[in-house]
Amino acid sequence: MPNARYDATVPGSPRRITLDSTTSSAAADGFTLDAGVNLLPTAWWYKHDLYPAQDVHGTAEPSIFVGPLCMNIDVVRDRILFPPLRACDRIIVDRIGAYNVTQWMQFIAARPNVVMVSPNGTSAIIRRAETLETLVQQEAMPAWLA
Repeated sequence: MPNARYDATVPGSPRRITLDSTTSSAAADGFTLDAGVNLLPTAWWYKHDLYPAQDVHGTAEPSIFVGPLCMNIDVVRDRILFPPLRACDRIIVDRIGAYNVTQWMQFIAARPNVVMVSPNGTSAIIRRAETLETLVQQEAMPAWLA
């Protein structure tokens, strides 16, 4: 999947945070996305390119993008210069590749649709989003527990 992208949303308001004191004491704008390392596991070892999906204005500032998980390892991208964002702004995580789909975890939230975009801009769903029904249909109860 060359040039694969993930479209993420900033659900809440940005906040100013201090980066890990062992690597830097600089403050950065912190953005929580609706996608984290559960959907983008390659973020652990690859610095994905991020772009605003809409026009934004202002001076780029040091920024960190984290996911919605309650773990300190849920960092999508740190120490990147990024223009100011507001709640509900969208970003593009570029060149995510197929490994994210094969390695992602079903954790806290159902996995979304996977969409492929052709070179001419046509798009199609190639994997449907999970629902509660698709998640529980794989479950089975042993007879001795019924």
